[in-house]
Amino acid sequence: QPVSVSALAFEDRAGDIGLVDDEREHRAVAPASQEQVAVDVDAGVRESTRQARHAAGPIIDLGQDRLTFDVHVAPVIKDLARGVIVGRGHDHVPGTADAAATDGPQVHAACREELGEGRHGAGVVLQLDHELIGHAALHVANTSTGVLRVHPTGPMARAPGRATIPSVTTLDQTLPLPLQASIGDLPPEIADALAAASPDLGGARRRIVESGGIPWVHAEWGDPADPPLVLVHGVTSNAETFWRVGPAVAAAGRHVVAVDLPGHGLTGHWQGRHRFAETAADLAAWIRAAGLDRPGLAVLGHSWGGMVVAALPAVGIRFDRLILLDPPALPVAAMELMTHDPLEHKYDDLAEALAAIRSANPGWSEGDIHAKALGLTQFEVEAARAILLENGDWDGGLGALEDPAAQDLSIWLIRGEFKAGGLIPDAVLPAYVARLGADHVITIADAPHSPQRLYPEATVLAILRALGS
Repeated sequence: QPVSVSALAFEDRAGDIGLVDDEREHRAVAPASQEQVAVDVDAGVRESTRQARHAAGPIIDLGQDRLTFDVHVAPVIKDLARGVIVGRGHDHVPGTADAAATDGPQVHAACREELGEGRHGAGVVLQLDHELIGHAALHVANTSTGVLRVHPTGPMARAPGRATIPSVTTLDQTLPLPLQASIGDLPPEIADALAAASPDLGGARRRIVESGGIPWVHAEWGDPADPPLVLVHGVTSNAETFWRVGPAVAAAGRHVVAVDLPGHGLTGHWQGRHRFAETAADLAAWIRAAGLDRPGLAVLGHSWGGMVVAALPAVGIRFDRLILLDPPALPVAAMELMTHDPLEHKYDDLAEALAAIRSANPGWSEGDIHAKALGLTQFEVEAARAILLENGDWDGGLGALEDPAAQDLSIWLIRGEFKAGGLIPDAVLPAYVARLGADHVITIADAPHSPQRLYPEATVLAILRALGS
């Protein structure tokens, strides 16, 4: 039976707010500012949502009829040290109980600003079955799972005209335990390649392949005669995010190719094709042009890259293995919040980006700091905004995998833990198990959204398992 966790009362005090973005893990964005708002959740606290007051902390009490939480559902994460928000309220929702149903929250035009521009604090949208449930920033209780389990209790749960919150089954207990690994768990040749990896891709070969009027730039490792593995990065990133994964997997007998997608890295040349299926079609054309569409092909996509590669079967790419690395399964409101991260913006100066990323992520290696900073100097703002805001809700690639062309393929999911910053809520895992099988779902213990940064050994081991190596 799920354990109920009572909702905590509304806090109206200063505190740090963190978020989980597409390429970075937990860190404070900024102290709560005077512009942050106490959300109008009940007549007893009814004040203008734009009234400047002392900073509001996490809100979890939605009026006198409080909520308790016992079903895995919220796109909200607990960082154990501070509240972590992955969502955004809408400024004109009159109240939690009366929030209107929506088929995907629309992003206000005023929010379409350059990534990283700080604005007033925003609440989280908890979206269940396309119902907008609430206008409050939610704070996850310190539970063993770190995941909100939500269902309404009291009169509010059954009030006429109120949205209902459906039950969601608990996690499938047949899932393997989260994967832990050290360098000693890898074969010696792979461990050596991982340890010798060059942060600036110095050991990789660089190629440019023209496709669709775009000069696609990629890095590659290994023997070109070996079965190919294509690596596809996320938003604001580039091929360098795989600086350790590439040479390590190549040592296992793969021709590894990490590509810069349009609007990112050295490829650039954004053409406005932001839909996942459009990017998949462009990627498929490049795969063919690069001569990688051959027997034994495997493809791995991280984050946005996972959403893109999930659509490859529908555009005619057949492969031996498809690996999704933590593709977000969150509403568009959560993705939209990432565009307000004051650190996640375009940098004109690499040194400035390096200093910012290094300061914000003291646990990262210098190679990962360099990869992230370089990506932030290379991406096109218009591309990132369109990808994050104009693809609707992100479903972790599950919708694309329903295409008939994907039905007989070997597909794997490698994910971080939701409580640690992964972007796949535990509530979604039963859907992956039903589609892929429990043995094709690998969770990396304690890993955030980009496990290749903090847990490269476990990430490489998980990839090798998915490849059958």
